[in-house]
Amino acid sequence: MKVILLLLFLFSFPCFSVTTIRAKIEAVDLGQYEDPHLLLLENGLVLFLSTTEHELFKSITTGFMASHFFEFEIDKAQNVLSLRSLKVNFPLEKNLSSSPSNAYSPSLLPNIEMAYKIFQSMRDNYKENGGQCYNMAHVWAYEENKRIALRSMKLFMFFTLKYIRAHHFPWWFHVTPTVYVKDLNKSSRVILDRRYTTYPMPLKEWTDQFIKTKVNCKEVKKMTENSMGSDVEDCFLIETPMYYWQPRDIRLRDTEGKIKNDFYRSEVDFALSEAFKSKNSTHDNLIFK
Repeated sequence: MKVILLLLFLFSFPCFSVTTIRAKIEAVDLGQYEDPHLLLLENGLVLFLSTTEHELFKSITTGFMASHFFEFEIDKAQNVLSLRSLKVNFPLEKNLSSSPSNAYSPSLLPNIEMAYKIFQSMRDNYKENGGQCYNMAHVWAYEENKRIALRSMKLFMFFTLKYIRAHHFPWWFHVTPTVYVKDLNKSSRVILDRRYTTYPMPLKEWTDQFIKTKVNCKEVKKMTENSMGSDVEDCFLIETPMYYWQPRDIRLRDTEGKIKNDFYRSEVDFALSEAFKSKNSTHDNLIFK
């Protein structure tokens, strides 16, 4: 009878879910006392590491300084359970322009109806887990550019360390395509986030989907202005041309003058394979021919 009761007790609890992810660490923010260390991954995720995990933290510090990729085992709350260093082939274009380019001029849509049509045409067979926003955004921007010559923008939203810690927030950045729409004598910016919204949204309505405090996100021009350690702000915005794939592209532009003037096939192909369940869509022939 005791054995039966013990089994019933054990099976009354949900299974412990463990996920494995592979990524490079972009930055580490040290925790104090009961506050965990924050691991900001290059793919946008934030992992949480207990300050009592001294050996794991030592491995992270060594690998981070050597720019290693890691394989992490994490639980549902994105707490790190284990990790190991590994070698991963990751697309990195080395032929970026270091000379000034012509000013990028985004398309101006004639009306909001056009924005709705574009939104509906964007592929939606994304992976529920692990697709990552920057990969989705890159494919969407590329495909619409090839389909109707749309010159969209990208809008990167960065979440501060203060906000991440206060809300145990799972990301340190999010990005999606944006377009400008003619509105009387001015233009209005509209957000095309096919993954997390159901229609083209104005900026504030979009940021409110992610910022629980509903504050305005400060818009800046460079990564150096994006103070992740701000004690005041919850979020920052940086707008770029559609060619910019990840925050590292913005950083290379700001620190080394590396300008992206075009899409790179390796990046688009990688983004498509990572973010979407299959290549099947009405636009497949635009990328895989």
